[in-house]
Amino acid sequence: MFYIVELWRERLKNTAKKDIRNKNFKLPAVVPMVLLMKRLRLTAYVLKKITPEQFDILKMWLKSIMKPRLDTESKIKVEEILEKSSQGEVDIMVSNLGKSLDNIIREGRKEGKSELIIKMLAKKFIKLPDGYVNRIANLSDETLDKFAVDILDMEKVEELERYFKD
Repeated sequence: MFYIVELWRERLKNTAKKDIRNKNFKLPAVVPMVLLMKRLRLTAYVLKKITPEQFDILKMWLKSIMKPRLDTESKIKVEEILEKSSQGEVDIMVSNLGKSLDNIIREGRKEGKSELIIKMLAKKFIKLPDGYVNRIANLSDETLDKFAVDILDMEKVEELERYFKD
């Protein structure tokens, strides 16, 4: 949730007030993939009752909707899951897609957190020492959360080292 709020805060901060007041202004949607995943799980029961032709159409639709929004590795995983799935394996397909989407969402959040932390550090300390960007991107999600909260109390760039000692 912190990540979503920070995305919106950043967007509002960098958008002119007149643009925000425009009725067409919208904050970025961060939740749709999560909703899609929940809907996939809830519709597994209905999918068991469709004809094989309808099931093939559904698989083509899922590919066309999901693949353009995914990175190369995720596209391959989704393609494999959908190709291996038959109508009798709908529960497994939905579960596998759900797990893949969970991983994609988790990685996206982690990447977004690290990018936001890097921006905050760059603003606070003006220049980050070489190598810190990659090191921050490789931190665990829990460490990134702690890092984000602690940024406000940091006074010297050297204080960053404590997050990389593990």
